[in-house]
Amino acid sequence: MRAEWRGRADFHEVAEAVGVPTNAIVAAGAFGKDVLVLYGKTASADWPPVFRVLLRRDEGGILQPVGEPEGVPHFWREFRRRLGE
Repeated sequence: MRAEWRGRADFHEVAEAVGVPTNAIVAAGAFGKDVLVLYGKTASADWPPVFRVLLRRDEGGILQPVGEPEGVPHFWREFRRRLGE
């Protein structure tokens, strides 16, 4: 899997579909027709709880959630561990 850092402007459509500010998006990646989004419900906390949701384009081409968002327990602890902190 290839990863790259992108600016907030690239997440505008995704943030709008999820209903959060662009700076609350942690990551987004396309998997076939779906887009997996990781986000915090607030961008103000240093380590906000992280949620995940799948998005898919509807017949009009608009990204829409597929199912309900789910919490991602211990996301930041695992993130920091993998970074070697």
